Amino acid sequence: MKVLGPKTFDPKEAIRHRLQFVSSRSHPCGVNMETLRFLNAHAIPMHQLHYVAFEDIEKQPWRFTCFLNQHEDGSWYVKTSTGNREPVQQLARDSHPAVQLQWGLSKLPTLGGRSASEFYAGGEVIDAGFDIVRIRLVSANGIVLEDLVENGLVLFWSDQEVILPVQAELYNRSGELVISQSTLTFPPLLPFQSGGTFRSIS
Repeated sequence: MKVLGPKTFDPKEAIRHRLQFVSSRSHPCGVNMETLRFLNAHAIPMHQLHYVAFEDIEKQPWRFTCFLNQHEDGSWYVKTSTGNREPVQQLARDSHPAVQLQWGLSKLPTLGGRSASEFYAGGEVIDAGFDIVRIRLVSANGIVLEDLVENGLVLFWSDQEVILPVQAELYNRSGELVISQSTLTFPPLLPFQSGGTFRSIS
């Protein structure tokens, strides 16, 4: 695994390294690192999801999503990241609960020349006043992933092959299924390093 920047045991420092690399390429933007703000974050063992905001060198606001993995020695690296300029006016929140996921698939080399699958997804839960506390994902091939909502975010990871589409089930604090929605219905489109793919889904 090729890691950008020096080894670090601080996830936020790993994100800084990634954004400095983004800025050095000026693609998709040049980052004014002094304006970097860490927003919401969510962690499961060996993996983290972070939302960050900053201004570019033209003082335009941006928001990035970063997926991080942890090495066996405890150090962290950004698996992939994506971002866009923030709109001048934020769209009004939906009146019904929903989960907005960003996700990726990659093939990891293993001993013997074989490759292993890695699936990860995470994003924002729109509560809409329904007290949503747990999200369950059910893939087309029966893989079930669950996570508790933390800071308005959920994060999923699996080394099993996950076949799309995926059904997202949103549960409230009483354990009741509030709504079920189809998500991750299209194959990823955007390539990223390490032979995988990454896509944003609203």
